[in-house]
Amino acid sequence: MSPVLLRSELLRDGAIDRLDAEFFDEERIATETRLRRQAGLALGEHFDISEARAADPRKNATPGETITYVEIGNIDTRDGFVLCEPTLAEEAPSRARVLLRVGMVGMSTVRPVRSQVFFVTQDLDRAIGTTGFIMLTDRGKGQITPDVLFPALKTRHVIDQLDRRARASMYPTLSPRDVSDVVLPRLPKRVVSSVQQSITAARAERAEFLKRQVVLRAIANRYFGAMDPELLIANLGDGRATTRKRNDLIEKDDLGRIDAEFHAAAFDDAIKRMQRAGPVEPLGKLASWISTGSSPAEAEYSDCDEETQSAVIKVGALTGAGINWPAMAFAPKKYADAEENRVQDGDILFTSTAHQPKYMAHKIDVVRAIPTELRDRITFVGELMGLRINDPKRMPPDYVAAFLRNPLGKEQIRRCIRGISSHVYPEDVREIVVPIPDEKTAKAIAKAAREVEEARWAYGRLVRQAIEAIEIHVESVL
Repeated sequence: MSPVLLRSELLRDGAIDRLDAEFFDEERIATETRLRRQAGLALGEHFDISEARAADPRKNATPGETITYVEIGNIDTRDGFVLCEPTLAEEAPSRARVLLRVGMVGMSTVRPVRSQVFFVTQDLDRAIGTTGFIMLTDRGKGQITPDVLFPALKTRHVIDQLDRRARASMYPTLSPRDVSDVVLPRLPKRVVSSVQQSITAARAERAEFLKRQVVLRAIANRYFGAMDPELLIANLGDGRATTRKRNDLIEKDDLGRIDAEFHAAAFDDAIKRMQRAGPVEPLGKLASWISTGSSPAEAEYSDCDEETQSAVIKVGALTGAGINWPAMAFAPKKYADAEENRVQDGDILFTSTAHQPKYMAHKIDVVRAIPTELRDRITFVGELMGLRINDPKRMPPDYVAAFLRNPLGKEQIRRCIRGISSHVYPEDVREIVVPIPDEKTAKAIAKAAREVEEARWAYGRLVRQAIEAIEIHVESVL
């Protein structure tokens, strides 16, 4: 039966505030009431909403200057892990204005039920966040610390409160003033201690993840450095004219590529340097499968997962450091039914469509740690290209991904661009020349990539452990 409310119950500061029925959900209100009776803590009494703003990064930006920009899509909904890449300051969006400081806890104002909550770790200090975040700072009362607030905001008892307060149905959004009266559970010392230990360990694993990423890049850069990738960049920018004979352009009795960029002598020189360093092979011989995806129509997408649906990797799910699995969308089963578009563990995905050539292959990921519930039904959109390596032991996918991130590989992908709208196609990508690694290098890159993944998933386990400890206690006292 629907609740009947007095007009006085709809007032806030003397004016009618909420008229949405969901806000007056009796079951959720009852949970909040029980939390208060257990001496629960009002969020607004212990944390302030930060008003700290960063200067517009686009103003007075020097060419090539980068910032660390964190947007809502960078937050893993499962454990709050932040995956973001440097952004050119001059291309930062207008919403990049929120200053992040270490120790803050951030939460998305959009669709709070998705729980895009995160902790600002040392590596994110002074990063710039989107205005779509509410940033919370500790008032120093000591009853609940940021280490405890972070996992508490991800418990179902608090998510329900935030979801109840969201405004609008098509695009549910929180107003900052809506969160101040959210009730946080009061936790005994043993639970607080357990949670803090888990979060402290999780921060250490994030630091380890970042350190291991540096090691992985260093191994790859050291190996490819002998082939002088920077010289390729320099030669591509020097404006030298290249002369080609007509017969050099003929492919199967037809003129092939006649775009000048494709025939830049810089590519010939770079391939010769790779050949001097060791054996090379075209990517088409190394890969058993190279394909662009298929994009569902906008109306076919759903945020809700059903086991019969296709799980779709969109461009936003690529991070350059692993697939952001909670960012998946869902679409009709027919998309994953097509073998040529189905993704497997170890596949490589990269952006194959871009509004500017410099964003081509901007993000490259190896598919790892596929959630069990998504196996055998993962596909990807037409703006991405997928590769599957024939012999992953001889040629680890992480090695190929490292090469494609390096200018020697990335510029070859960009060389394949056709048309003014910047697309690359499988038949061109098959011709990309790849240096064959020695066994020691292949093993070193595969090992370093595996260690990066281990630190990432250790972080997730520790955060989920903290969330579970809070939820178990709350359930025991309600």
